Amino acid sequence: MNFLDILYTPIDLPPCPEIDINKLKSWLAEAYPKQKHLIDMTAGEIQAHNKLKDNYPWNFTFAKFFEWQNGFDKHFPELVEYITKVYGIADKEIGVVAVLPIRDNPSKIRFWHTDPDKFGLRFYVTNNRYKENIIVIKKGRPEILDADIHGKSFEENDSRLINETVYRTTNVHPRQPFYLNNWKAAHAVEFNVEGERIAILLGTDNMLDDSPEFLERINDLIVRSALKYNKEAVLLHDWTDGIKVSQ
Repeated sequence: MNFLDILYTPIDLPPCPEIDINKLKSWLAEAYPKQKHLIDMTAGEIQAHNKLKDNYPWNFTFAKFFEWQNGFDKHFPELVEYITKVYGIADKEIGVVAVLPIRDNPSKIRFWHTDPDKFGLRFYVTNNRYKENIIVIKKGRPEILDADIHGKSFEENDSRLINETVYRTTNVHPRQPFYLNNWKAAHAVEFNVEGERIAILLGTDNMLDDSPEFLERINDLIVRSALKYNKEAVLLHDWTDGIKVSQ
């Protein structure tokens, strides 16, 4: 088993440190309007080809886009330290850090997509209703190439996905680190109750993406995590221990 056989798992690392969420919200309110040019180059691509793009649920904001944006590293050094020390990714090797706060009054329609990063590393800064507000997953069809799944958006009954079964993930902590497979399955967020929910996406730079040593380390981490959290993990093959529900 390798990390591409795993579609979702909590990661066996310490949770994100508690931070001042109001301070983060203030930073987001100032930074988000200034980043349209960056968002149009990146997250906008995921939205652009989806008829349901108005249901995109996040105010996607870059904390880092090869350089730290809007003083994020100065305002939140504890988060930078968490990434560099706990994940073991040097500052210079961090390509992208994206902060994903849920928009006010988000659509209840699922926005099915995959992200363009390679390794699917994530963590919640806050998710105070983490048992109810979850991520759902659909597997890609076996005959579909990884390149036709990775970094794409999908309609509700997209022919590239196995639509008959939706896997409901299980969170274990309101600030948990977690992994999502962007090559073999699509995911969406569910909003079942009102709550505070901000995730952070980590993208490594191109040199680290191509590093055999880093690939081995991340592979070992994700596989170890899925084995530890075997009741929560969602796996690619039929022996998954994920919770399966029919639509």
